[in-house]
Amino acid sequence: MAEISPLRRRMIEDMTVRNLSPATQQSYLNAVVKLSRYFGRSPDRLDLEDIRAFQLHLVATGMSWPALNQIVCALRFFYGVTLGHDTVPERIAYARQPRKLPVVLSADEVVNFLEAIPSLKSRTALTTVYAAGLRVSEVVLLKVVDIDSQRMLDVASYYTFSVFERVEEVRSNCRDLNSYAFCPSAIDVNGLKLAALYTLQDGLPRDAE
Repeated sequence: MAEISPLRRRMIEDMTVRNLSPATQQSYLNAVVKLSRYFGRSPDRLDLEDIRAFQLHLVATGMSWPALNQIVCALRFFYGVTLGHDTVPERIAYARQPRKLPVVLSADEVVNFLEAIPSLKSRTALTTVYAAGLRVSEVVLLKVVDIDSQRMLDVASYYTFSVFERVEEVRSNCRDLNSYAFCPSAIDVNGLKLAALYTLQDGLPRDAE
């Protein structure tokens, strides 16, 4: 069994003291080893320019941004904690998460998806989530009294429509909608928004209490 170098032992001790998980410790060690092997030198002899060149190399290989940031965390730990450098860690840049347009399903795809759900209860819940834009935590709190059977609306939809109607009213009374906070009636819009957010937790619409 190869003898552990003092530098590696020190990094392991630093991670152990901070109660990092075994998986995280191994990931950090692998990242530092990868850096050292890329340059063929001990990592404590590498400077910020070397680290930057290493990051460019990783990007060129097509490494994903989560994997890049995992290596950045490891190098920041090694240089900031184990080597005690004050300025180097903060200058090791994280990879920016790429922004991607969300996948929008067509109407037919949505129908096919919902019809493929065998359980009537689950299909009803997911249809409600999709139609009303509810969170999972909101739909699980829905009760029979939350459904307006006359208009076939749930509570959240009712208040969503009310918000849009109120916004249009404020728009007609304000020259600049961006400054609506200074309009006397704008507080009503915020109130309706709060009602839409918290109605499901309360169990009944505000005007039904």
